[in-house]
Amino acid sequence: MRETIRAVKPEVLVLLRGQRQEEVSRAWAAAYGRLECQFSSGLETSDGIAQPVVNAWNDAETNAEHVSAEYVAGKVQRTDFEAALAAWEGAVTKAMECRATCDDCGRRSVVLVTTDYGSKFCRACLRPEPLNRKAPHA
Repeated sequence: MRETIRAVKPEVLVLLRGQRQEEVSRAWAAAYGRLECQFSSGLETSDGIAQPVVNAWNDAETNAEHVSAEYVAGKVQRTDFEAALAAWEGAVTKAMECRATCDDCGRRSVVLVTTDYGSKFCRACLRPEPLNRKAPHA
């Protein structure tokens, strides 16, 4: 029996890797699909997002890609791959939430402040009024 298993082992491994690769491809495509529905403009750019947030996104993506390859190779469990992909999706979501519609002016821009009740404000709306501006007459 041992000799039979050794003889077919390479073919079995190729089949398993092929199935895992399909799972990985489908999972990444689904994650991108969810993100594109949620953030239809700008997944391809990190312009204007704070560097620590961009770094977290990049680190999560690098890790998810590494764990994806490890899963395909049979070195980690599916749950490890799913956790790494979920962490990446969370990092992208956090980064993209930095680019939102300002609740004050309505422009799509980088949000600097999100209040505890969920309102988002851009840089222009947070800028204080100039000191030399005359007060409006009542």
